[in-house]
Amino acid sequence: MLTRCPFMGGFKSIVVPLIGCAPYICGMERKILAVLFLLAIAGYGFFFFVIKGRTAEKESTPDTPMQLTDSTDAFSAALTVSLQAYYKLTGPLAKDDSSQVAASAEAFEKAVLELPVKQMKADSNLIKLATTLQQNMLKAAANMRSSPTMTEQRKQLQVVSDLLFDLLRTTQYKGATVYQQFCPMAFDNAGANWLSDGPAISNPYMGQSMPACGSVIDSISIKP
Repeated sequence: MLTRCPFMGGFKSIVVPLIGCAPYICGMERKILAVLFLLAIAGYGFFFFVIKGRTAEKESTPDTPMQLTDSTDAFSAALTVSLQAYYKLTGPLAKDDSSQVAASAEAFEKAVLELPVKQMKADSNLIKLATTLQQNMLKAAANMRSSPTMTEQRKQLQVVSDLLFDLLRTTQYKGATVYQQFCPMAFDNAGANWLSDGPAISNPYMGQSMPACGSVIDSISIKP
């Protein structure tokens, strides 16, 4: 098939095969192809470095963590009171003295109830978490107060211990060092944690049968 090459300019046309027109491309077509080629490169570069870059940055940006600007003095003081009341729970259990546990649990429950969680200078997510921990501790303390046996009291101590440690860590407690200790033999070798104001072991789960069983596994010591 024969046709006229439209790129050979002016009124003079050369009849060439359609498939053979490429060797006779005029200067204008070369310029157009060059411009299109440069535009394609520029478009790819814009997509790769700008669009892809923004997408990668968005994907790599972590979620904003819960922020605690500072605990109020009232909350820190109340948390220290709750912690001291907690230590009076572990002492009787370490001595196998269940008669003192109910009164100590009641004092701890009162101290936790008075925690001014909503006065903390923190974002809403952290306050919500701290409120949940507080409410769960109140339930566990009430259960401990009404528990008929030492075994049940110790089970509630395990719940209280884990919740209180989470609250101390969440609110960045800046009081005296708190030691988290662990007994691997508690509750038929299931294991359980408790808190102490020192590294020495006085096991509230095993009592006088194995008072030194356990070890320090963590601590909270945040300096103001």
